[in-house]
Amino acid sequence: MVTKKMLEKKEVICQIIDNGEDAVELLSKENNFDLVLMDVHLPGINGTIATQKNKRV
Repeated sequence: MVTKKMLEKKEVICQIIDNGEDAVELLSKENNFDLVLMDVHLPGINGTIATQKNKRV
């Protein structure tokens, strides 16, 4: 939440996802993100695995 507040002060639109599975699902459906920050300690699958599943070449 600290990161979100910092980004919103810079007028960056943020979306918070609570777990790795939801992140993978959202990123597979939507392609309108300029940047994705992942927590390596997400519940379920962690941010590292979620990032690998969404890796775009």
